[in-house]
Amino acid sequence: MTTQKYLCPPRLQKKFLLWWWTVPELIGIALGAVLVFYLRSPQIFTLTCFLALGTARFDFENNLFGALKMRTAYQFFTKTFSQNAASGKDEKRRKKKLRRLMKSKLPMQELLQFRFGENGIYGGKDGKELFRFYRYYPPNTDVMTDGEIAEEIEQLCRLFDSLRCPFVMFGTDKVEDMSALKAYYRSQPRQYDHIIADVINEIESTEARSSAVQRAYYFIYKAQNEDDDIYTLIAGKGYKVDRVKNEELAVLLRNYLVREFTNVDLYTIAEEVKNYPDMVRAKPAVYNKEIMRRLCPNRIDFTKDHAEQSGVLRRTLMIKNFPSQIPPRALYTVASMRNTSFTMRLTPLQKDSARKLINEQLRNKAVMAGKHQATEQIDAMQEANDIQNFYSEITRNQNTVYSINIYIEIYGKTLDELNDLEQQVKIELAGAGITYDQLAYEQRDAFSSVQPLGSDRFLLCSNNLPSKTAAALYPFSYSSLVHPHGMPVGRTDRGGPVYVDIFQRDDQITNGVFFISGSAGQGKSYLQKKILTFQVVRGVRCYIMDPENEYSDVTRGLGGVVIDCASGHHKINIFEVRRIKLEDDDEDTDLPEIASDSPMFLQHLSWLKDEFRIMMPEIPDTTLRALMILVQGMYASVDIDQQTDFSRLRHEDYPTFSTLYAYVEKQMKKSDYPMLTKEMIAEVLLYINDPTFGELSSIFNGTTTIDVTGNPLICFSMGALLEGSEQRLQAVENNLNTYIWSIVLQRKFQVLLSFDELYLYLEQPLMAKYISYFARRSRKYNACIGVATQQLGDCLDESVRKYSSPIINMSSFKFLFYSGQVDLQGMQEALKLTDGEAACISVSNKRHCLLKAGNGKYYMEIGTLPFEAELFGSKGGV
Repeated sequence: MTTQKYLCPPRLQKKFLLWWWTVPELIGIALGAVLVFYLRSPQIFTLTCFLALGTARFDFENNLFGALKMRTAYQFFTKTFSQNAASGKDEKRRKKKLRRLMKSKLPMQELLQFRFGENGIYGGKDGKELFRFYRYYPPNTDVMTDGEIAEEIEQLCRLFDSLRCPFVMFGTDKVEDMSALKAYYRSQPRQYDHIIADVINEIESTEARSSAVQRAYYFIYKAQNEDDDIYTLIAGKGYKVDRVKNEELAVLLRNYLVREFTNVDLYTIAEEVKNYPDMVRAKPAVYNKEIMRRLCPNRIDFTKDHAEQSGVLRRTLMIKNFPSQIPPRALYTVASMRNTSFTMRLTPLQKDSARKLINEQLRNKAVMAGKHQATEQIDAMQEANDIQNFYSEITRNQNTVYSINIYIEIYGKTLDELNDLEQQVKIELAGAGITYDQLAYEQRDAFSSVQPLGSDRFLLCSNNLPSKTAAALYPFSYSSLVHPHGMPVGRTDRGGPVYVDIFQRDDQITNGVFFISGSAGQGKSYLQKKILTFQVVRGVRCYIMDPENEYSDVTRGLGGVVIDCASGHHKINIFEVRRIKLEDDDEDTDLPEIASDSPMFLQHLSWLKDEFRIMMPEIPDTTLRALMILVQGMYASVDIDQQTDFSRLRHEDYPTFSTLYAYVEKQMKKSDYPMLTKEMIAEVLLYINDPTFGELSSIFNGTTTIDVTGNPLICFSMGALLEGSEQRLQAVENNLNTYIWSIVLQRKFQVLLSFDELYLYLEQPLMAKYISYFARRSRKYNACIGVATQQLGDCLDESVRKYSSPIINMSSFKFLFYSGQVDLQGMQEALKLTDGEAACISVSNKRHCLLKAGNGKYYMEIGTLPFEAELFGSKGGV
């Protein structure tokens, strides 16, 4: 595939190359030329040359010769031309002054001042400029194709065009604050201490490693006033950003300035300051001073090519020149390197300024086109054409031209480490055709330019790039997911921690539905067990439909109950009235046969009618109507109707199939229903005989004996049911699932209802409709629905796709393993995967999956914790 390139025009700076001080030289030489022409005397010619050279300055920099030299360099080397604003002597004096200044250590306060306020952090030279920080979570470009990356670049270009204000993109190493996550797990019940101990160790291990492998990215904006804010502009373009609170800012500054990756508690510092004696009036000043002391090094020592502070060497490099064509993500690798900080300062140019700069370049090319050499004319015309196309493009697309400086700060404990890291940066930049400046003798200004609360000290050296070219640099990519109450799932391919909370809700994660797919042996069941375990730990009532008997070990290990649905030892009475919909359910597309505003009793009768159809598929419609009439009469005989307060009834208060059979038999002798003949009643008895006395009686005839609210985890083992009739299996599934859903509607506690091997439930359209309905409505009742399958091909079959696709596509969390020999294109279309996402799971990689959480995408490895080997058992594979 050909890599897409982006036009990067030559620099658009206007250079005044013939300075005012060259005027005497020009006058002297012109006068000498006139005298020589008229007098034609060797003596006069010699005198003229002597006067011209005497008038000129022999440094050949700031005289006529220097100007001509600079003009020539500008015409032939536009990519590397830079203005020399000082004479050689002035430059030497400046360097001497810098050396003298660098010999003494500088207090940090002379370089940086800041204080925390309610609206943000105040910094700058005098500490009075308001900076707003926005934490940016860029998309994970590692799972994107070139075409998808190009789309992201276009989106970033549109963001740049919308902002049109000075801002900074900043990336650095930062320790993630996981104290809330640790506190959450420490607050869990003591009965799971053996699990929680392993989780705490994993979190602390993650904290220790995060500083080395994780990057934090920010948009930084210097506000013009207290109300000035660009958050809405950024978030409105679909970017995931958060306003940064002072606590995170403190951690960021300590990590960046001191290079110590520990968390900072501003509240603790404030409390300590309160206890200082006789400091009532001076509290704000003392507080700010204490903040500065803890977040900054005391002194910093600048040398020729680096800065020194306690235990850390830092060196700032500045991007100097770009190639004429910039490849996509040209700075991604450099911006992601550990032990570096990346600062990209963007200042929009006014349209008039950009137009003048382009006109100046076109005039220069027109001069070059007038040369006698044909090759020079061709080159000049080609470059002029490029500039014209560039101007047409930015005018047509309304692109903003930005003045851009990019700084890369590198860190090391020794000079060798520093030089080695610089060499790595150099190699990466050279691969993209980018050069940089070491900023020798200018490290102090370089530090002020690269640090997030500073300002650009090298504006004259900036590159002027259109928004599309600037976006093509696309330096950031994020590969980590940490929810405040998340469970440790594993790590991304870049080492980022993944802590997922299926009860998390935000703009992108709108429900708790999760979908797991993968062929046998890839890790699907292991992940399902991990999810069940951590939901039980947090107090969620979990119910798992287990058709292959894989979850019995983990269920018993967590203190749950395994129920063999075919044994008959545990029952759920189908005549126990249950609610399917609440009155506030306004979705008429799901289960339209059950009205949400109908009483609970009538909803249950509608459900019973469907259950009878599944249990007795051969029953004629006339007989079914007769059965429902008799069922309603049976309820009336035990004083149950629409007016009953069902919250007061116990399991034993409901009728059973035995009650129904006895009631129907009574109607055979003396019918209370003139519309029912004895033949119709006899046929009803014939159909209900099996669930009353036959093979179905052990499963369906009796009061409810399953305590679905008192057990943390119930595994409904259906392996034996699979060996029997299909109608029995489907009737049991429908009974179980709707009964549990009625518990969900009570909103007494959080519930997880998980279906393993989804394809088995799709064979019955009614069951598929119920699962789809549960998935859609679960978010409203603080519940999560999980579906998993290893037969993805069966779920994508045309006969069931209309049921499976809505369930899969509405899932906020998708864990997609390698799915075996399936139609990749069909899978990609059904799961709505991009080419890059599909490529991640196109080959087998055990325990690796693609996680899609909202808009986030992560290729990750499922991790293991010490307690899991014994708890999970051997059933279900890895």
